[in-house]
Amino acid sequence: APLPGGTGFGSPFNLPTAAPPAPAPPTPAPAPPMAPSAVAPGAGAAAAGMQVGGMAGFGTPLGMGVGTYGSYGMASSSSSSSENSADEAASTIDQALSIAATLNPLAICQELVVSFVIVIVLLMMWKHQDRVLMVLTGDDRIHGTFGDFTWWGCCRCCGLCNWNWTRCFMSLPCCPSSIRGTNAVKLLGAAVGVATHTIELSNIVIGDLPYRGNGTFYITVECAANPPMRTSVSEPKPPKVVHFPEVMTVRMRESPLENAVKISVCELDVVGSTELCELRLTPVNMVAWARDPEISVKRFAMQVCDRNRNTVTPPWIAMEFQFPINDIRQLESLHNDTWTVRTATWTGNDAVGTYQDKDIVDFKHEYALVDTGGNLVQEPDESDIRTVTTCRICVRRSTRLTGCCSVLVVILVFFARAYFSSCYGHFYALNESKPIS
Repeated sequence: APLPGGTGFGSPFNLPTAAPPAPAPPTPAPAPPMAPSAVAPGAGAAAAGMQVGGMAGFGTPLGMGVGTYGSYGMASSSSSSSENSADEAASTIDQALSIAATLNPLAICQELVVSFVIVIVLLMMWKHQDRVLMVLTGDDRIHGTFGDFTWWGCCRCCGLCNWNWTRCFMSLPCCPSSIRGTNAVKLLGAAVGVATHTIELSNIVIGDLPYRGNGTFYITVECAANPPMRTSVSEPKPPKVVHFPEVMTVRMRESPLENAVKISVCELDVVGSTELCELRLTPVNMVAWARDPEISVKRFAMQVCDRNRNTVTPPWIAMEFQFPINDIRQLESLHNDTWTVRTATWTGNDAVGTYQDKDIVDFKHEYALVDTGGNLVQEPDESDIRTVTTCRICVRRSTRLTGCCSVLVVILVFFARAYFSSCYGHFYALNESKPIS
């Protein structure tokens, strides 16, 4: 055992040791071993106690026991944690003060005012969107609705197909006369509310208009996103009853998503015109009235535009809703609408007549092209134009077909590669899982 003051392991003192003594001269014979009783009593215990004490005091401050050092460590850790929390609170306060110092009340007020003005401007632009569109595009509306995009994108394959070839099957003698020669896909789309119905407004009469004296009146019809249609301007007539000879054709979808049809009665002034009254009808009701053969003419009460004007009786408009029966040419059933010209001849006073189909080449030879003075105007031969147009159509369709086939091939290759990769992955996993023979 190491003696007290030595440099053994666990020594509480780090004292320099003396130089090792010179080796003793060899003795002729080893000394006999010391008896156990010769050792001083308590020396081994003292040495063992010194070693244990040294071991117990390893790494502790001088003169400090293990229990004292543990309590000192706990006190130091608690004090360090309190100091860390105090530093964090101070840093948080400093950050809050720095943020508060960077705030500028004037800039915040300016931002709020600018945001409020932007919101007001956007609301005004939405309310008067027709005027905004007139300034930006020269037109007061966007000629496209949800139904138009659905019909063009889904039913016509983004304009690639018009399904006119179905007219050949619809022209068979077994088809009813009401749908004979029509486009089958368009007929189905009109039934589900995607394609348009063609409705004729005839026998138009207005009366009890909120106007004093004779006036020149006309009617405006706004349907869907199409441009407004106007009747002829009547001669100065009293506002009690005014007749119009026109048959107006409107196209609408039998869908609740379609906008209402607006019918307005206007009076032509020297500068501009004045809107007297208006009427709004849903396309669903108009199509239902056109289907009902018992309802020939309906009379509707109109809303006066000027609420301050007192009227004895509300203004009204009477009209008849029907599917196209007044068109002698039957343009809805016209199949070849590219190279065929259809004209009609009326006979008698009952608007009864027949139509004739002519090839466009024969039509141009029969009716020469003239200018405003009646002089002949030279134009290229229609046969050459037809050849060039046919070649252009073939090239365009070939390009579209090639593009569609390329897209399909890319999609098929992608799925085939994914499938083969999956098969190879399963095959590799099965081979790895087999034991080696």
